[in-house]
Formats: sequence, structure tokens, C-alpha cells
Amino acid sequence: MLSEETNLHQVQNDPSSAFRVTEMDIRQFMGIGYKIYALSGVSGYAYETEYETGKKNITLPEEPDFGAASNVMKLSRMIPRHQNYQLYFDNYFTSLRLLEYLVKEGIYSLGTIRRNRIPDCNLLPEKVILKKPRGYSEEFVADVNDTDISNVVCKDNKIVTLVSTFAGTQPETDVRRWDKQNSRYMNIKQPNVVGEYNRHMGGVDLIDSIMGIYKIQLRSKQWQIHLFYHYLDLTMANA
Repeated sequence: MLSEETNLHQVQNDPSSAFRVTEMDIRQFMGIGYKIYALSGVSGYAYETEYETGKKNITLPEEPDFGAASNVMKLSRMIPRHQNYQLYFDNYFTSLRLLEYLVKEGIYSLGTIRRNRIPDCNLLPEKVILKKPRGYSEEFVADVNDTDISNVVCKDNKIVTLVSTFAGTQPETDVRRWDKQNSRYMNIKQPNVVGEYNRHMGGVDLIDSIMGIYKIQLRSKQWQIHLFYHYLDLTMANA
């Protein structure tokens, strides 16, 4: 909550600024835990990892600093450029500047996004969307420094906002959902961007679940040993 409020204050003051404060920054300031980011395919295979040090993001001279989103930029260095690769991430990392950078590097991207990271958002307020029927969606396409970015909001069990450089609402598909109020199944419209997100996200969760099956149970008070065990688990899961 503290990181979200800090980011909200920052974007209100300067919508074009990079986001500096993250949950991990606060946790590491308090001396709690560590985090490893992974680039994974839908099969669960981990192609690249990035260890969160808690220090200022170290980027190459030609790379911009996106704050927390810089981890995505660093993980994407191994992706071949201009070969129609697609990169998916959640709202912890997503910003319009990141999507703009990736598409200019020849990488399409899609992710959920927090409303406070969309300057001058033209989508209906969430209070208004809550009154809409289940399956409601709307789309705005913005030109961000000569980059077309689709911004879609849809209502299912909850309201979800997504941005993408290659997918929008069309074509919509019918999906089956349980109507708790009437105790029956119902069909609602699902935007294409939601289907793409659901089909391709989850690779990191999958590799985590595979690692958890035969996780090394040895204990140590040294964080270096914990990292070694984690990467050993990851290597075995990839194999």
C-alpha cells in the first residue's frame, strides 16, 4: 500500500516519470527477504533470471531507467529483435513507457496495468463500470510518441485494465461463467486481449510449482546458500 500511494503521488506530479518505489524496495529497507525475476515461456521453462539487489537499477548507457519495470527491460535483452516475439507481464511492471520502448525494439507486449499509471485516462471510472453488466468492455487506442497502444478495460468477476501493442478487444469470443446470483451458467463476451493474456501468462507460476514438488529442504542462515539452493531447484526443474 505504501509503494502504491508513493507511485500515485509521483504520477500525479509528473505523469512521464519512472516509478521508483516498489514493494521490494520497502521490504528490503526493512530487511525482509529477496526476490528473483524470471523470463519464462508458457511451457514453464525459465530462459533468464534477474536477482533483485535492492540497489538502483543498473542499465546500459543506451537504455532508459524505468524503475521497477527495468527488470523486464533487462530480461528482454536476450529476445531477438524484430522477429514478432511477444512479451507478457503483470501490473507490477507495466507502464506505457515500457511498452513504447519494447515495440521500438521490435518486441510486442501485453500486460495488466494499474489505473494510476495511465496519464489522462479516457476509460470510464471504475465506479461507473461496476454498474455495467458482466462482460462489458471498452477500448481506447492512444498514440504514445508514434506508438499505438491499446487500452482495454473489461468487467468479469472484477474489473481488469490491460494495455497492449498488438491486441485489442476484437475479435471477441463467448466464454462460459457461473452466475452465482441466479445459480446457473451464462455466456459473456471476452475481449481478445484478455484471452491472449490468459493463454500466455502463468509460465513463472508453472516453474514455481514444478520446483516446489522436489524442493531442497536443507536450511541455512546464509542468504547466499538460499540462492544457491533456489537456482539448483530451478536447474533441475528446467531439465
